Amino acid sequence: MTRRGKLSAAYAMKTAFIRKASPYVALAAWLAACGACVAQALVSTNFVTADNSIIDVDGERDYNMGAVSSIRLKTFQHHVVLKFDTSALSNRVVTGASLYAYEDNADELEHITVSTIQADWNEGTSGGFATSEGGSCLHYAAWSATESNRVAWAWPGSRFPDVAYGNAYARLDTCATVFGNDGNTYYRWDVDPDLVAASVAGAAYGLALFESSREVGLNRTIHSREHARKPFLVISSEPDTSTPGSITNLTGSADDADRGQVRLAWTAPEQAFAYRIVFSAQGSGLTNELPRYLIPYAAAAGAPETVLVDDVLVPGTTYTFAVRALSRGGKAGAEATVEVAASSIERSPGRNVRVPDPTASVSNGYADASLAVWAVPETQKVLPDGTFLADDAVTPAWKTGNPVFDGHSVRLYAARNEVAAFLLCLEAVGAPVSGLCVTLGEHTHLVSSLWRVGYIHTAEGLMPELCYPYSAPLATDMDENAATQTVQQVLVECFIAPETAAGAHSLSLSVTNGTGVSFAVPVDLYVWDFALPAVPGFVLEMNDYGYPNYLATYNALQRLARHDRAHVNLLSYTTSRTRMDMYFPAGGQMNETAYNAIGPGDTTTTWTDFVTAFDDLFSGALYDADPWPGVPVRGFYLTFHESWPLAYEPYYEPGGPDAATAFTNHPEYAQTFVNLLSNFVWLAESRSWTGASFQVYFNNKQHPWDFDEPYDFWDFRALAYYAGLFELGTARNGGIDIRYRVDISRPEYHRNQLDGLVDLAVVGRSFFTYHRLVRYLAERDGTEVWNYGTANDVYKSNHNEEAWPLLSYAFGARGILPWSTVKIGTEYLAGVPTGDLQKRALYIVASDSNSPEVYSTLRMKAFRRGAQDVEYLALAGSHVPLTGGQVRRMIVDAIGAHATVSVSDEYVEDAGTLEFEGLSEAPFFALRQRAARLILGQAAPFVPDARVVSDELLLTCDNLYTGTSCTLERCFDLKSNDWHSVTSFPAEAHVTNLVQTLPAGADQAYFRFQQPTGD
Repeated sequence: MTRRGKLSAAYAMKTAFIRKASPYVALAAWLAACGACVAQALVSTNFVTADNSIIDVDGERDYNMGAVSSIRLKTFQHHVVLKFDTSALSNRVVTGASLYAYEDNADELEHITVSTIQADWNEGTSGGFATSEGGSCLHYAAWSATESNRVAWAWPGSRFPDVAYGNAYARLDTCATVFGNDGNTYYRWDVDPDLVAASVAGAAYGLALFESSREVGLNRTIHSREHARKPFLVISSEPDTSTPGSITNLTGSADDADRGQVRLAWTAPEQAFAYRIVFSAQGSGLTNELPRYLIPYAAAAGAPETVLVDDVLVPGTTYTFAVRALSRGGKAGAEATVEVAASSIERSPGRNVRVPDPTASVSNGYADASLAVWAVPETQKVLPDGTFLADDAVTPAWKTGNPVFDGHSVRLYAARNEVAAFLLCLEAVGAPVSGLCVTLGEHTHLVSSLWRVGYIHTAEGLMPELCYPYSAPLATDMDENAATQTVQQVLVECFIAPETAAGAHSLSLSVTNGTGVSFAVPVDLYVWDFALPAVPGFVLEMNDYGYPNYLATYNALQRLARHDRAHVNLLSYTTSRTRMDMYFPAGGQMNETAYNAIGPGDTTTTWTDFVTAFDDLFSGALYDADPWPGVPVRGFYLTFHESWPLAYEPYYEPGGPDAATAFTNHPEYAQTFVNLLSNFVWLAESRSWTGASFQVYFNNKQHPWDFDEPYDFWDFRALAYYAGLFELGTARNGGIDIRYRVDISRPEYHRNQLDGLVDLAVVGRSFFTYHRLVRYLAERDGTEVWNYGTANDVYKSNHNEEAWPLLSYAFGARGILPWSTVKIGTEYLAGVPTGDLQKRALYIVASDSNSPEVYSTLRMKAFRRGAQDVEYLALAGSHVPLTGGQVRRMIVDAIGAHATVSVSDEYVEDAGTLEFEGLSEAPFFALRQRAARLILGQAAPFVPDARVVSDELLLTCDNLYTGTSCTLERCFDLKSNDWHSVTSFPAEAHVTNLVQTLPAGADQAYFRFQQPTGD
């Protein structure tokens, strides 16, 4: 028997009629079968009144297909939206609904997701792949050639998936296909009646269809309403005899809401299906209906309901909100009202904090006839000839006037548990200078380290990148990659131990050349009176695949990453092998065969070599001589996947892609997975690995599922199946941090399959496209979210790496994961300026051996700087506190409002690269100063402070040097909240005391500006 005309057992997810006759004959049979129904039951046929194919393909996302006679359903690339006239069903309850559509080609639809649409839309009039004035598309519910006339699906920047497939409270159903033929093949999908009832009640705007297969090569199409064989619904209904109860306990608050928001709460009444909420500003006389995408469907009677009103309110304005419950037939219950003012909190807290002018230069630095010594932030790219990268918004004056160097001394501000760093630049004035030696004096509680910076070849020339362990003597032209080099850089790092006293500290830094000339460069360190967390609140996980050959190399990578406030997480399995065979430093090799020798029903494996290899990593002992000593690794891939502890193929039943039923005949497969996972939890508890963080992560892309970057419905179903096994295996947790992790490139198409099942979601470029959706799902389910992608090209600004953690944090991420970051081979020491390999290389293994050579990069240091900035903001948020919107505004103030995501053609799903333009370190420095002031209650020292004394403005200028003559070149104007040169200072202010010599022992200078009385 052929598949056509019958329901394949693999898709038997619902009981359905199988008809080979006309759908109208099927309708007659249905009517006859309803003889036992109540007399008032009704079966009606509702033909589609509007339809379109929504396209999610590069270059076609604004296209409309509203006037074509066939519309396409194709995985995530083409969706169908349908509207039906349900007005005749008002005050009736939909008891059954079947959707019919005629096949337009031989590529059959076997299974679909049907969803409500939570925003209104227009069909459009395009007869092909083109835009349509007023027509719907992926980006807009109504597109227009005039940008101001375009209608968003929901909030600004939203897309169609934001209002469907379980997002924005959309209801959905998954439907197997029933095939029929009346001379033409048709499909029937029996749909949850509530999806149609949503339109009847006015709570939705039609249905969306999503085809379940991953076969992107097939163009499955159905006839549209422009064809004689148009889609239609067959609906059974009966009178709506319910009356929704009254809304009780309605409250409104803006206490914990963001700017322009209000939170409403009430108790769900009896007989409620949906809600209608209207609001009006006091005194306006205008009433508006709250958009459907903000309103949930009703919970069970007595349950609490919460609505966050966003996007539509004016901050500080008082509104009256009226809430009614709706029945399935659209009948409204009694109205309840509440008055509340929309939040008017400061959009960008701490903006009025006075921060030091980072471009103020005290002197021209340290130099003689042969050598110049200067310093820049660790995020700055200094080229071999002493110039700066064009991508960075700096000038040559930056050498002696930047956030870490004023031409006289290096100035560092840091919290406890922070790594403060800068680049010391040794520049030949004429001929190359050799015999250079850099010495940083020791200081109690400060752990310092020096790294020589090496240049590598890129597509845009030589760039500073590699961090070699420092070894004297140095030369200004010592880099073997640079044919002409005048600058040798040394990265200076200082880890501020948690017991370091707050306040000012002085370090001694000296530079000596081969002729005996020495420069003593003061390093003034101010330690804030707070500490960053020893356990990172924001995670830098450096991903790669496969262990090195030697455990010594693996440990060297982890220790090097610890200096960067990061960890390296190497996936040890593929589709065909689980690797556990590194060589031990003392000799011998891990017994991979014993580790993998697991049979059906086994409850343990040989963990001996696993413990020997990783015990110090999981206990934290590996890091005893490194920053944040004793803190265990914060991410480790366990070997659990679909083929460990047992290979799935012998137990998988062919014929269907549903993992929930694929192993029914072999329960030993699932039981062994649960047994071994439970055994690992016992092992971790017995070894006291309670501080480490473990991940169970499915990465393979293979038949029948794509676990990594899922988009097929069955991929998500398989991840949900293994999540269930994870829950069983970790039920006896014992205080072990073990997480079920998924990597998702298209979270917008989750279709509720993973609701409440994921501990850690690592999201690709869609994290930014659908950041509001991801943030909501994370908050609803308590899921931690990280963002993954690819680091920037070496020839781009390192401020890109600094900004990536900040922007991710702004939108709700608690970590980032640059992928494929470890590269083995000496060729990377010179640079491999081809493809994405160089972009991804953040750690270089020059020698994989028992005496490994492993190097970090300046881009990793920039990641660390950005992650530490995030910790500042997190601390500020816990002290003030700050809302998510305020944090986002502060970050946008620092990095600018414009960031673009570029995606390589080779890895469309997961190679997103954030790129920013026109950045320098100054705004990041200002952001940290603002955060520090918020943490310390606006009392942070070393920041200029201005106040009015009598009729004069008293300005305190900190961080000046005793015995020096200082010219006041810039003044802070309270009126404009900005710095001005003296010549452009407001004309009514008369400036005096422009030059003042500080007395011995003084560290402040006071400059007075005449100001009109009363101003």
